[in-house]
Amino acid sequence: MRRTFHQAIIFPCLCCFSFFSGNLLVGETEARFLSQVKAEPLEISAAFVFPSTIKQLEDSAEEIIMGMKETYQTTLSSTPGGTLGELQVQLSKITASGQNLNIQLDNLNRVFEELSFYKNQIQEQDQYEYVHEGFRSVESLRNEVQATIDFSKIEAIRSIVLLKIKELELNNKQVIKNDEKTLEGSE
Repeated sequence: MRRTFHQAIIFPCLCCFSFFSGNLLVGETEARFLSQVKAEPLEISAAFVFPSTIKQLEDSAEEIIMGMKETYQTTLSSTPGGTLGELQVQLSKITASGQNLNIQLDNLNRVFEELSFYKNQIQEQDQYEYVHEGFRSVESLRNEVQATIDFSKIEAIRSIVLLKIKELELNNKQVIKNDEKTLEGSE
């Protein structure tokens, strides 16, 4: 026990002695700064909208427009005709297409408004050029769709189908009346 106590004291003493002798051998050191850099204010800016967000909005607008064009062409290519049941199915499809086009147009307008908001937040023209490009792209696509899709044509087709349904219903009622008269006359 006594031996371990001596070893425990000797080791720190040797460390202190070596540090003291090293200090005597090396001596004092001196350092100087020859030039100083003055602290200047730093400007840090972060993008309030990232290019990937703008690209995502552009892709979303293109997808909406493709869906709108497809729905519009399908609706215009449907020719009204057939039986009463077929006409009623066509009428429901045309009505659904018109509602779908209105929903898609609202979605496109939301995308356009979001891009417009980002564009209006930009103060410098050179900065965030990708926002300006995205806005111009979606604006031109939106204008193209507004010029292409005519909701009055869809309403005209819907009216034609509705008139044909009413005609067939009237014809069916007259046929039933004629059949009733024929049955009454034969009795």
